[in-house]
Amino acid sequence: MFVSPGLRLIQLYTLMSSSGRPYSLGRLAALFHCSRQTILRMTEQMACLRDVQLDSWKKGKTRYYQVQPSATPTGISLSDTTIRHLLLCHDIVRHILPGPLQEELGALEGNESNALEQLAEPWVKGRIDYSAFQHLLDDVQTAMHEKRLCSVTYDSRSTGKRAAMLIAPRRIIGFHEALYIRCRVYDTPAKPRTEYRTLAVHRIARLQLRRETFADETRDDAEPHFGFPFHEPVLVRVAFWRGAATYVSERTWSADQTLRRRRDGGIELIFSTTSRLETIAWVLSFGPDAELIEPQDLREELRNQIEQIRTRYVNENAGHISLKSKGERK
Repeated sequence: MFVSPGLRLIQLYTLMSSSGRPYSLGRLAALFHCSRQTILRMTEQMACLRDVQLDSWKKGKTRYYQVQPSATPTGISLSDTTIRHLLLCHDIVRHILPGPLQEELGALEGNESNALEQLAEPWVKGRIDYSAFQHLLDDVQTAMHEKRLCSVTYDSRSTGKRAAMLIAPRRIIGFHEALYIRCRVYDTPAKPRTEYRTLAVHRIARLQLRRETFADETRDDAEPHFGFPFHEPVLVRVAFWRGAATYVSERTWSADQTLRRRRDGGIELIFSTTSRLETIAWVLSFGPDAELIEPQDLREELRNQIEQIRTRYVNENAGHISLKSKGERK
């Protein structure tokens, strides 16, 4: 979803080679919304590219860079179809990107080619503004690319407390209009746990790149089950009717799911979940068109929540003020 270190390097080279003028280290950091250290790493990588002559010098206390023009034409040729597909992805996910990055990508919309017409748009509920977190996302990508550990201060929603942890970030995850970092937790730089966490980007109060690195892992920690991995997989059976049955049958909810037709015209979905909380909320979202059948303890938990909801809505002495009453007081 975000500009990878490789793509950012291409952007830096394109900018400097096309303009033919020098840029200061500070100016490049401002243009790319990143730290000076990130620009230094990219210029070191650019200097290693074949057929690229990168000059560097200091004037006073300021460091400058300039790419000398090459006699050999270079560039990437993209067809209209490929650009249209890229723009389709851009139109669908751009709302979740930080503001400065949206402005960067907005250059695509200025092209008059028919291949660049806006053909898609997201319909969003509960959007989070990630503009203040772009530096954090840049650092996470650097950490994943360079296999560097990160010290993180995190505000946990489940505990309501702020915690410090050492992590190895694996990838950025987009889920329900929000961004998360899938990571492995470490006790010390030399002692990884078997525990993996999924941290909400907007709840990370601080993230600092460490010099220590982590090793590649042969196992894939991707979860093929329903929901975030909060606990060991639990097998669930849910019945659906009417429009809910059609909606559920059109989608994959778990890698091991099974769909069965019921005699009453509905369907049953059997799947594995690693989040009891998400499963209950999901079943409730279908109202009377869904019934959680098994496991029994999860069914009882859902029943208790329904009773609490019912109590709240049938209690005539709840002391609430209706919208109509508010309007009448004005």
